[in-house]
Amino acid sequence: MTGGHSHMYVRGENRSVQQVVVGNGGAGPMMTFYPANVDSNLTLKYPLSIVLENDQKVGYLVITVHEDSGTFDGVQKVLNPETRTWEVGDTFTIHAR
Repeated sequence: MTGGHSHMYVRGENRSVQQVVVGNGGAGPMMTFYPANVDSNLTLKYPLSIVLENDQKVGYLVITVHEDSGTFDGVQKVLNPETRTWEVGDTFTIHAR
């Protein structure tokens, strides 16, 4: 991430390890995200394009653990500032080894 400090949601993978930064809980400042600035060891999964400072949204992440199947489902929720409703952003599934 930029400067080692990010107040946004970013998900990637490094050596088969999923990494999720959930820094968009409301504290600022939020800044423009440039995928080209991400550490080259990280395979970026979300977001895949530039996110301008004014397009950043407050949000949180829900992780559901499925012990029977050994999977973890992630759902990012973001606040739509116009409707003041929570919407789905990113979704993903991690399979336990």
